Amino acid sequence: MGAAVHGVDVAEVQGNDVLIVGCGPIGLFAIAAAKAFGAKHITAVDLYEAKLERAQLMGANTVINGDIDDQETYGVFDIAINCCDDHQAVRKAIRSLRKGGRIISVGLPQGIFNLDLSEEILYREITLAGTSGRLIPRTWNQCLDLLSGGLDIAPALGNTYAIENINQAFADMRAGVPGKPLLSISEAKED
Repeated sequence: MGAAVHGVDVAEVQGNDVLIVGCGPIGLFAIAAAKAFGAKHITAVDLYEAKLERAQLMGANTVINGDIDDQETYGVFDIAINCCDDHQAVRKAIRSLRKGGRIISVGLPQGIFNLDLSEEILYREITLAGTSGRLIPRTWNQCLDLLSGGLDIAPALGNTYAIENINQAFADMRAGVPGKPLLSISEAKED
């Protein structure tokens, strides 16, 4: 939650049309934070319908299942917040921004990321920033304020797994099962 809140804080979403790319746990918390921080309209994108259903529960006004279509979304958003590791999704998120828009990357694209700086950033006056983790105590206090203000985090939470089933939790995450998986450690039984 802290990473998402920090990214949304840096993005300065108030009064803006916001695109959230990726609806895993960080993306879901980013949606809730964007709503709480006064985004005008929030659009969420993911490949899994179950994740998009949770995105709506967290406050997304519009959801897009699948790839961002350049024809429909080119130059539409003020801010994009990347919460995934897919290079093409990030590139399309950049193209979805209006001239002078901002993209904040909370997700970590894997490997080297090639970008046509002139065409994709400079000529369109796009601001590209990244965030890492959270700021203590600022982000901690923002998270506490959101939670004490009634933020329902249940849609961002996933299944609960016994610690012995941790491999299943990872397999389910890779398969797109929505929400942050929770691990349960049972108390040791006395002999």
